[in-house]
Amino acid sequence: TQREWQLTLEESVQKEHQLLGDRQKLTGALLNLLRHAAQHTQETDTIELGCRIVEIDNAARQIQFWVRDTGAGMTAEEQQYIFDRFARGRHRRADGAGLGLAITSAVIEAHKGRIELESRPNLGSTFRVMLPIANT
Repeated sequence: TQREWQLTLEESVQKEHQLLGDRQKLTGALLNLLRHAAQHTQETDTIELGCRIVEIDNAARQIQFWVRDTGAGMTAEEQQYIFDRFARGRHRRADGAGLGLAITSAVIEAHKGRIELESRPNLGSTFRVMLPIANT
């Protein structure tokens, strides 16, 4: 899909970190978020994939991925059910059963992580995925 694609890796990610989990499933979850962004944006919009390490406390750290777009955004009502099975957004530009974000959420939770959404109509959406990383 023709879009302005951006990749942001913050300096904290430059060191090697160990993320425990199923690489294929976690990659699929991030691809689902990127696909969702592409389905809810116009060709003139921007989609950004980013990554950073977040310190939780002295002993715990998480890796945070985000997918941010400048597309249609979502109302507060839509955000309440967007991770439910068969949920479909109002500005969708592709077919599908509405399972992508439900699967993404389940994969993230199975890896002891969490997913958050921040969105405003006509201003875009940001999905944040937080996953624990191994202490080294």
